[in-house]
Amino acid sequence: MPMTDIIAIACDHGGVALKDQLLKSFPHVQWLDLGTNGTDSVDYPDYAQKLAQAIKDGKAARGVQIG
Repeated sequence: MPMTDIIAIACDHGGVALKDQLLKSFPHVQWLDLGTNGTDSVDYPDYAQKLAQAIKDGKAARGVQIG
């Protein structure tokens, strides 16, 4: 699948439920799930950085950040 079809998604601990719902609601989308995947407290900038780096590195064409 071309990189242009991949959407990176990331969130902090407060956005896990919404992220999971988006993944389930749009199964036809090829997601690059960058976490987090639990409700233990994390810093959202760490996951925003992962998302930005994935786009910069060409692993995804766009992204969704939930914080």
